[in-house]
Amino acid sequence: MKLKDKVAIVTGGSNGIGKETAKLYAAEGAKVVIADINEEAANAVVSEIGDAAKFIRTDVSKGAECQRMVDFAEKEFGAVHVLFNNAGIMHGDDGTSESTDEDIWDLTMNINAKGVFMGCKYGIPAIRRAGGGAVINTASFVAFLGAATPQIAYTASKGAVLSLTRELAVIHARENIRVNALCPGPLRTELLMNFLNTDEKKQRRLVHVPMGRFGEAVEMAKAAVFLASEDSSYMTGSEFLVRVSSIDLACDQLNDIAFAGDQACIATSCGVFLLPIQNGTLTLPTEMENLVPMPDSEGIEIRILYTDESDIIWAVSANAGLYSIDGKEWTHHPKKYLNDLRILDIQEQDDEVLWVLTRTGVNYLQRIPGDDLLLDYESFESGALFSAQLLSIASTN
Repeated sequence: MKLKDKVAIVTGGSNGIGKETAKLYAAEGAKVVIADINEEAANAVVSEIGDAAKFIRTDVSKGAECQRMVDFAEKEFGAVHVLFNNAGIMHGDDGTSESTDEDIWDLTMNINAKGVFMGCKYGIPAIRRAGGGAVINTASFVAFLGAATPQIAYTASKGAVLSLTRELAVIHARENIRVNALCPGPLRTELLMNFLNTDEKKQRRLVHVPMGRFGEAVEMAKAAVFLASEDSSYMTGSEFLVRVSSIDLACDQLNDIAFAGDQACIATSCGVFLLPIQNGTLTLPTEMENLVPMPDSEGIEIRILYTDESDIIWAVSANAGLYSIDGKEWTHHPKKYLNDLRILDIQEQDDEVLWVLTRTGVNYLQRIPGDDLLLDYESFESGALFSAQLLSIASTN
């Protein structure tokens, strides 16, 4: 057994990754202290594990409670060898920097970042007293990529966990104390499913995942066993990413996504992926076979502008102008006035009229129904618009 005679503390151990990790730690021979604020759920996990587990109610954002948690583990089981700082929140009102309230930011930081600090503040001295061991801090893959569904406080808090982990690893490297970060991909846990509470949000998060499915908590727990055991004896200060390789990393940058009929159009710095949606599930490839390069646009920012009623996707690259794609064929609309301008947004007013926003003004374009050619260009420029940085437009009928 990989953790025979070890004592582990698991914060956030009442559900999700924490619950599955506590069970696996015990199965591998460890004594486990489950620290959580959900007493009923945590006690249910203790009952499932048996005598090898104990519960203590702990709010990880409070230093005194974290100190009490560590004292409890040493009193009950004699030592602490493994500290899994896993407790965290993902608040439903966490969004962009503009929409997220200061209270939500503070709450998220207090639990996700300060909670890890407090666990280490009191847990690392106990591990030192035991002769060494392992600290595992739960971060997230969004700290590397950003989140497709905005959650600015959560993402920032997990970035803080990564930095804290690296610093602690350096400080304690010669004390036989290893400190690593576990960085899960998107999981089918209660925490994430409550946050991604619509099918649209779920599919947008799966943009990061070529397998097209959410991970399971037990898959992360197996990684937590590895990081706690001697199998990872030469690892410290590492970010252990547990997820499948993603298309956006292969192409350096994910720029945009839109949906058209039964396919998704994902714009990256190396082109556009056209991916099938089957039974409500976005299927992402592990190869690049679904890549449709936009001519003259490799390595250039590509934006998907809108999808019209015929499921034709309109897109623009920073240096090549306006394109539409139907099936797997790009059609370039080589009007010089569009090629030479940085297009920021586009809206369809009806079947014949497009409004195109560039950095120099608003452009009115009319097209022949059923024809992709754009006609009758007219620009609406004013001193105020010309000198401002325009961002978006909207059309009304």
